[in-house]
Amino acid sequence: MGTLFEVMCWEDWVGHLCYAILALSYLVTNMYWLRGLAILALGLEGVYFYFGSTPPLWVGIVWALVFVGINAVQLARMMHERLAVRLNDHERAMHQDLFDGMTPVGFHRLLKSGEWREYESGRILTVENQPVPELLVIADGVAKVEVNGKLAALVQAGSFVGEMSFLTESMASATVTTVVGCRIFAIAKDRLAALLAMDEELRTTLHRVIGCDLVYKLKCSLPPLQASA
Repeated sequence: MGTLFEVMCWEDWVGHLCYAILALSYLVTNMYWLRGLAILALGLEGVYFYFGSTPPLWVGIVWALVFVGINAVQLARMMHERLAVRLNDHERAMHQDLFDGMTPVGFHRLLKSGEWREYESGRILTVENQPVPELLVIADGVAKVEVNGKLAALVQAGSFVGEMSFLTESMASATVTTVVGCRIFAIAKDRLAALLAMDEELRTTLHRVIGCDLVYKLKCSLPPLQASA
């Protein structure tokens, strides 16, 4: 009995390599790698169907080319979208400091769904036991958190306001008021929910960032802090 290298011809090795790469593409989470590996695997599959069969398996070859084309178009679209991302200094700072785990494209989509606002000192952002229509991110400035009329915490740049209401779909658990002038990014909760429903990676990253912010608030809060707004 011959060795494996003697029994298998080069076409068989191409076929095995093709499906090994295709299996690997199912394991990666990065869409760029997934598309690239799929293109490579399907290209090798076309080669295998052409040289490994007599006559060539044209049905498989044609569909392999179709799938290569689809993935190539999607990969080109993703790369174009990434190259089109332009962030100003405020946006770049917020991305690096708070949303560092989010891709630039995902962060840009988030920005396009909301708006920047400038608030003076004394502006009420949320009212305890009242609806919270937006999720806010303090990019610059300081705000105070009050529960039952008592100071519970101070939140600074990089903190969310209204995140508990967004996560639990409940009323505000605290009143939040700006202490100094603040620059704030605001996004309507319904628009954010629609965006996250279409982008699982963005949803996972945002929930992780909000979770980290909640942990930080609990560590730095002034007792007794019942919950964030």
